[in-house]
Amino acid sequence: MIVLMTAFSVLVLFVIFVLWASRPSIGKEISDCPVVSSGSGNDASKSLPSNLKVMTFNIAYGRGPVDDIGDLREKVAIQGFLDKIAFFIRNSGVDLAALQEVDFDSHRTWRINEAEYLAKATGLSNYACVTTWHNRYIPYPYWPPNQHYGRMHSGQCVLSRFPLEHNMRYLLPQPGTNSLLYNLFYLHRAIQQVDVSLGPSGKMRIFNVHLEAFNIENRMLQARMLTKRVASQELPLTLVLGDFNSIPPEAPKKNGFPDEPGADFRGDSTIQIMRNMKGFSEAIETFSLKGRTGPSSDIPSLTFPSQAPSRRLDYLFYSLSSMKVITAGVDNKGAGLSDHLPIIAELKIR
Repeated sequence: MIVLMTAFSVLVLFVIFVLWASRPSIGKEISDCPVVSSGSGNDASKSLPSNLKVMTFNIAYGRGPVDDIGDLREKVAIQGFLDKIAFFIRNSGVDLAALQEVDFDSHRTWRINEAEYLAKATGLSNYACVTTWHNRYIPYPYWPPNQHYGRMHSGQCVLSRFPLEHNMRYLLPQPGTNSLLYNLFYLHRAIQQVDVSLGPSGKMRIFNVHLEAFNIENRMLQARMLTKRVASQELPLTLVLGDFNSIPPEAPKKNGFPDEPGADFRGDSTIQIMRNMKGFSEAIETFSLKGRTGPSSDIPSLTFPSQAPSRRLDYLFYSLSSMKVITAGVDNKGAGLSDHLPIIAELKIR
């Protein structure tokens, strides 16, 4: 009887902990999210710019290029990486930066609002974010407890020199192969859709994404959902960019990566699904084929892992009828800031 009562008490405590730690709920599938503006960005009444410089960058929440499992960073280290990321973005001269893995109020990053931190430090003072992970307590890694991620509030952001509006979040399904308990604490992948006001007659729609990393079928499902969303919501000026967690179909190596032996992209058609979007092209591939005599492989395109890149996980697609690529590529000066390298493209508006 004592054993049964003890087991029952442990079970009740476990259920109470799960119900408490897994809250708050991530919210509705489709959410209208706020936009923050300092008021010092470019005036929307100015004429439509002829060129735009844009970036996509998974910043790994400011923990640097090395995983932090069992090795949570000190506050000074997090701030140091954020300062370096901000310096890099500011010096790149981009007008827009689509960021993934940005913490807003998380224990692992000392509850720093990284969106606000980077917006101030980069001068891209208009920013819009969406939440993809929000729990009171993440008990991971499982041991030791003092290394648990704890409170989690994280997501995706767009920083802009121009005013932003209509920031929407479309949640994507979690892997069905995960247990219900696991998914209670697992992040939600999402599409961030936000509009950039470029002038009285110009508006650009941004789709900032971070697709599933560990389940091929779920990632391809998310890609199909993304292309449908883009097709129904696109404007003449549209960018689809972010961390797609998938390699291109022509990549010669699809598994057996030294840094991640379990990664296997055989049978993954995520990027082909994206390439099938009508009216869109990839910035790097377009630039590599335009006016060049060498093979496209001479354009830097590998983005992960940043310090010894072996595969491409990050992409930038643009509407072909309204923009053309001036320059595009992976910026290796971003090595050492995150586990990803950033893609930067300069686009001419037709």
